[in-house]
Amino acid sequence: MRIISGIYKGRNIPGKVPQNVRPTQDAMRETIFNIISNFIDFEDLVVCDLCCGTGSMAIEALSRGASFAYFVDISRQSLDFVKNVVEAFKVERQKYQLSLHRAEKFLLSDKVSQNIDLIFVDPPYKNNVINDIVSSVSASRFVPVDAIVSIEYGIANTLIIPDNLEIIAERQYSISKVTLLKKSARM
Repeated sequence: MRIISGIYKGRNIPGKVPQNVRPTQDAMRETIFNIISNFIDFEDLVVCDLCCGTGSMAIEALSRGASFAYFVDISRQSLDFVKNVVEAFKVERQKYQLSLHRAEKFLLSDKVSQNIDLIFVDPPYKNNVINDIVSSVSASRFVPVDAIVSIEYGIANTLIIPDNLEIIAERQYSISKVTLLKKSARM
């Protein structure tokens, strides 16, 4: 896994990927970021990587100019891995927060202190929590209108989209699907 663009461009994410983590492949990550860049500028964004695994999505966003990243996972091993990566990349401590938390509850918790402009969601496909997470994104007061949500899930899962989220792009890769949503004012 390598960082595609920005200040960390070309750098490989160091370390052995934690067991049971399925990182987003470089080509898929590049496609997701290319699509997102049509809708927002990464400069000074606050991002959240739910079910962060290796943290590659939020690290890519930080590399492209995001000002802050929340890394959220229920796995201590994943968060330890991310901690080692951000330290290896010398990401300033005030630019990220590691949270050992359930993804579907994080955006509704007191662990969030600022509005989030861009959210990456990539839970384990077999857990089928995707709709609970999307529901919390929809309901969170920290996800403002025009926020972008990138959701990666297995094609066997059905995504239920709340009324205040609209599809802006979709792609399918083998057994994976990526749906990009934008939060709207309607409820």
